[in-house]
Amino acid sequence: MKKKQVKVILISLAVVLVLGGAYALYAVLSSQYGGGTASSQQEKEYQDAPDFTVYDEAGNAVKLSQFEGKPVVVNFWASWCGPCETEMPHFQNAYEKYGDSVQFMMVNLCGYGNDSKEEAKALIDSKGFTFPVFYDTDADAMMQYVGRSIPVSCFINAEGKLEAMLIGIVSEEQMETYITQVLGTQN
Repeated sequence: MKKKQVKVILISLAVVLVLGGAYALYAVLSSQYGGGTASSQQEKEYQDAPDFTVYDEAGNAVKLSQFEGKPVVVNFWASWCGPCETEMPHFQNAYEKYGDSVQFMMVNLCGYGNDSKEEAKALIDSKGFTFPVFYDTDADAMMQYVGRSIPVSCFINAEGKLEAMLIGIVSEEQMETYITQVLGTQN
């Protein structure tokens, strides 16, 4: 066999292994954080949502646990993230529809060093978004929820249980499904 053929075979094998590993990881995460139907999710025992502290625009500390008793939608984003910007109108629409019954926390990851509060504010202002924005200046929230990829969206019920965690762009349909799910678990 020629060296070129061996190289092509090895590269092909590496690609297959990486894709297989990614698929396996996706299967595990989706079954753990919202991969089933809404009805099968209702029967699942959910884990407590890890608490974190972020800051509002005025610099006041805000903890996730402050909102226990009300469903919470948390989205982790950065101003440089194209997929984050793509999904923001979905969060704005949901905020306008459910804002009184669901707490929205749009958490900018400015504590990691590749975004700033000023850049985040500029993006939000330029698009006219009115949902609540918080700043993870200490990377506390990021350490609890975000791996290597953003956006990440979490749907937390009124009891403080994490019902779903989605990595990547959330569609309007997914948003509706998971918000309805966390509202359905309220007493």
